[in-house]
Amino acid sequence: MTIKGPICAILCSIICLANHFSRDAPGTIEEQLALDPNLSITPARYATLTAVYFTPSAFVPLLLGLLSTTTTSGESSSAPLFKPEDVFLACAWTEVLGNVMSAIAVAAFGSYHGLVAGRAVAGMAYEAVDMLPLGFLPALLPGSWASWSGFLNGILRLGSAFAFVFLPRVYNNKA
Repeated sequence: MTIKGPICAILCSIICLANHFSRDAPGTIEEQLALDPNLSITPARYATLTAVYFTPSAFVPLLLGLLSTTTTSGESSSAPLFKPEDVFLACAWTEVLGNVMSAIAVAAFGSYHGLVAGRAVAGMAYEAVDMLPLGFLPALLPGSWASWSGFLNGILRLGSAFAFVFLPRVYNNKA
């Protein structure tokens, strides 16, 4: 195993940590969001905010999996249309875009609809960011994938924990 495998695993873990941080963000400040007069979050609006994020997870991973395994010539030995690691990076950047949209919508405009749009964009990539490393990391970590898989899963769960610890404090102390 070269150093490339562990470095890729660590970087993927950090991206997955951010993925879970953003996934859990609204739940960590649900009460604060409900009190924000600019957003007017009702239970129905909160449900919509959650649904637009998680609904794409029902079909996007299948589509992206097909894109990263379908070959250009139809032969199993051919290269896929898109390498899993490239699809992973595209999904990670899609999530960044969605999260930036959400942050700007709330911080600059107090816009519920902008928040929903950003969550929808980020949600299109959420599950794929979690799953796509399984398509390329094992080959980079021969003989140690089980340990690295545990590391990856532990780090991504820290993203959820960090969201619940830090976001309520940040939201309550905003200027």
